[in-house]
Amino acid sequence: MCFLLVSLKVFAGEKDIVVVESYSQKIQCDVDYANEIKKSLGNEYKITFFEMNTKILPPQEHQGMGIKALNLISKIKPTLVILDDDPALKFVGSQLEKDQIRTVYLGVNDNPRIYFDQEPKYVTGVLERPLIIRSAAFIKKIIPQAKKFLILFDHARTSEIVFKDFFDNHSSVSFSDIKYDVFLLNKFSDWKNLVLKANKEYDAIIIGLYFS
Repeated sequence: MCFLLVSLKVFAGEKDIVVVESYSQKIQCDVDYANEIKKSLGNEYKITFFEMNTKILPPQEHQGMGIKALNLISKIKPTLVILDDDPALKFVGSQLEKDQIRTVYLGVNDNPRIYFDQEPKYVTGVLERPLIIRSAAFIKKIIPQAKKFLILFDHARTSEIVFKDFFDNHSSVSFSDIKYDVFLLNKFSDWKNLVLKANKEYDAIIIGLYFS
């Protein structure tokens, strides 16, 4: 008599996906993409979310949160890792490439190549490109008489990238015959003071990123 033994065991991690959030579920954009991931993949995979919370924690703690994320990934051994935004890619992505773990990123603003020593083979994804110039043209249609706008950002990583890529690190730029003064601020008090004085100099205020 001959017996055929077939193992039905699912290897550890085959049905696991880890999502590393640069921020947290207290931010609406995180909630939105997390819901879509759950909707698309939740029936077939167990999805674990890790919040780096870099909008709240000081910069000197960001690398430590990346290490915690890597430790979690090492424990779960997922079939796929999803990285949200630049801090996650910066502090987690290069090690995942070295470990040959399949990884997809989303919401990344900077050139992803700067986060790797060489062209990655296991990490890929989609860039986020703010529509700055198109928005400027649209604003001109809404307020045709506008000549000068104030743009306010916090001083987080994404704000710095937008300031570098789209404003070329210039505090004043012009699009569609409108002058834009751009401020990256660390303190709410500085933000508040600029807003209170804005009506003396600006036609409108544009709110960029403000979580930090």
